[in-house]
Amino acid sequence: MPNGPREEKRSADAIGRAVHTAKIATGEIEDDCDDVKVLPPSLVAWAARSC
Repeated sequence: MPNGPREEKRSADAIGRAVHTAKIATGEIEDDCDDVKVLPPSLVAWAARSC
């Protein structure tokens, strides 16, 4: 398994996500954004006030 910059082990889950992202970026697979959840406007306004 590859090591990180400070010789720590990288989890297989993080490596899998990176490979998936690279495949989307190169066009090997189609990005499916249908499952992305949209926040309600009231929650967006609340988050903006808390900053």
